[in-house]
Amino acid sequence: MSIQKGDFIELDYTGKIVEDDMIFDTTIPADAKKAGLIHEHADGEEHHHHHHLHEEDFKPVVVCVGQNHVLPGLDKKLEGLSMGKHEINLTEEEAFGKKNSKLLKLIPLTAFKEQKINPQVGLVLNIDDAKGIVRSVSGGRVIVDFNHPLAGKEVLYTVNINKKVDDAEQKIKAVLTMARLPYSDLKVEGTKASAKLAFEIPKELVEPYLEDVKKITGVELKFVMPETKKAAPEKTQKKEQKEENSEKNNKV
Repeated sequence: MSIQKGDFIELDYTGKIVEDDMIFDTTIPADAKKAGLIHEHADGEEHHHHHHLHEEDFKPVVVCVGQNHVLPGLDKKLEGLSMGKHEINLTEEEAFGKKNSKLLKLIPLTAFKEQKINPQVGLVLNIDDAKGIVRSVSGGRVIVDFNHPLAGKEVLYTVNINKKVDDAEQKIKAVLTMARLPYSDLKVEGTKASAKLAFEIPKELVEPYLEDVKKITGVELKFVMPETKKAAPEKTQKKEQKEENSEKNNKV
């Protein structure tokens, strides 16, 4: 049974740079350990630092094929594969693109001094929302490279397609996880679903995700915004009872 566009699959993968075997992305704890991506717990240490990854952060992912939930070049090559293990080679164009010399910028050292930054080779900078790395510093001039750090590299993915996912709830979870939307209490009934958002997000920002969920999973999802605490006068018990009942009727 081969994978079609629009299928949801659970997969494990490890991505390596071909020239030096460096693992740059993986879902597999053992590979993450090998690559030094896992932060070991020290005794008495707080469990979750935002940028430290722990063993439990590496687990199979559920993705929708054709939605670029994984690297686009890899996504294209998932189509037509069978279940099980595959090795997938991506050229530099298919992976992170060729290196573009226009993305090497010459910045005068004085600009760094004004910001009280001492640029050294290898320093990663965020300039105008673009991530750059300092490649050289000489004679008052600094060359910053804004190419993707893996641009110009050929890549090898080892992929294991564990199973097809048919469960609507898992599909919706996959789409919301990819969108990085903080939600809880996902309830799915037939072609309708609801979930609570962790904090209030403007409607126009949420709409595209709801459309995505509908387009990809066929389920109409509604978000319940967190209640903003209003100082309301105490209601009598009876009235609340009645409201609850009428709410129940509305849902049917």
